[in-house]
Amino acid sequence: MISSLIYIFHKFNRFLSTPSGELLKRSSELLLLAFACYMVTSEWLRTKTKDLKYLLIGFGSLAAQKLITTIFLAQVVFASLAIRKYQDYISITENFLEISALILISSAFLYPVHKKHEISLRSKTYIELAGAAIVFAFAAAVALDVIPLPLGTRRRVILSSMEITKFLILLFPLYIFWKTKELTVYNKAVASAFVVYSITPLVNITNLVLFSGENTKMTVLAHPFPFIAVALFTRVLFLKLVDKATLKEELISTRKKYVREKEISAMKDEFVSTVSHELRTPLTSIRLYIDLLLKGKFGNTTEKQQETLKTLDKESSRLKVLIDDILSLSRLEKNKETLESKETNLSKLVDSCIYPHLTEEKNITIKNIIPKDLVTLLDPDKFRQVIINLLTNAIKHTDAGGRVTFAARKEGDAITFSISDTGHGIHSDNLPYIFDKFYQAEGHMVRNTGGIGLGLAIARKIVHLHHGKINVQSELGKGTTFTITLPQ
Repeated sequence: MISSLIYIFHKFNRFLSTPSGELLKRSSELLLLAFACYMVTSEWLRTKTKDLKYLLIGFGSLAAQKLITTIFLAQVVFASLAIRKYQDYISITENFLEISALILISSAFLYPVHKKHEISLRSKTYIELAGAAIVFAFAAAVALDVIPLPLGTRRRVILSSMEITKFLILLFPLYIFWKTKELTVYNKAVASAFVVYSITPLVNITNLVLFSGENTKMTVLAHPFPFIAVALFTRVLFLKLVDKATLKEELISTRKKYVREKEISAMKDEFVSTVSHELRTPLTSIRLYIDLLLKGKFGNTTEKQQETLKTLDKESSRLKVLIDDILSLSRLEKNKETLESKETNLSKLVDSCIYPHLTEEKNITIKNIIPKDLVTLLDPDKFRQVIINLLTNAIKHTDAGGRVTFAARKEGDAITFSISDTGHGIHSDNLPYIFDKFYQAEGHMVRNTGGIGLGLAIARKIVHLHHGKINVQSELGKGTTFTITLPQ
């Protein structure tokens, strides 16, 4: 079975070495290249990119070469044209078109690499074309007997110069891919096509040098590789355009989803902001009447009623803070907040934010080690909100007897401010999201602390309003440190 397949393969290759076989091979290549030109033209008319322009000219030149050869071979096969009479001139014309096409095709496939590494693709193409023109001028001079050579040597010199030029052009993209380390999956497929194509000129050079081009087995061996290479180029091109079209569709779909999500998010934020604003007035009235009841303005209350009123007062106060946070974040997101910066003593600002009731219940120690004379330019009212939000957050997640430390130092043209705690810490998976609105690292089903996840989002907005940066470092069981860098 295997020997039969080998026999058929060799017989088919021998057929390809005949004029009829050459006609079949070149006609098939012409069809593949026509399909490639159609694909490239369709895409180029939409995008007008340089790499597609090079590909179009390159594949067009290769198709023209195959067309000329096909017409010539058709006359040989069907009209009994004397092949020897025009062989040298047809060979020079065919090789000229093939080499020019290979230069342009290699330039097109190397375009992304050249662009990424800022290599001049135009210079490379012009140099290669100029080199090819010199080779063609030399071959033409030999063919026209301007450079006199013995008759047996002339054809071998012409073909050798052409095949060596093709081989070097086909090796150049492989060198560039290796040098720039750009052997991606796509570039590997392109490189494979160039390697397959280069086998034919390599075999032809060997045949010409060692056997004066008369070894029929090597001639037969060289025949199938250009056809296989053209098929590989067409496949690579087809996959590239299909991937590009698929990616374009996915991008359009993703963009539509993004725009829709953005609209929904904006509507949600507007709704929350509006509702929060509307809740403010009735909540103020509720808190006023609770305060009057606690003070006995409407008569004496029992001890149980007092406890109930205190609970209502505490919860309404918490609700007020939440509403204020929502409205504050809404104003920050709409860029309605402006800074009123002034020289501020950072240590005194931190001291003014440490309220006793925040720490008494858990017996948490607050340490302020900021230098007493450290002065920085900021909006004290807005930055106070950042300090309070970070402090409240630290106290929430620190067990009784823990410690919270404020520190600051000057670093060049910036002030670095930090707040560290000895609390539970934050899991590394949650760190990228803790500044997102409404994000709760613990999850709403298991958390035992208050808040709706706006404190850190507000803090980040205010820091960014000061053109600063806020970062977080944390380790489970070892506490968390928030660091703010403010430019001066």
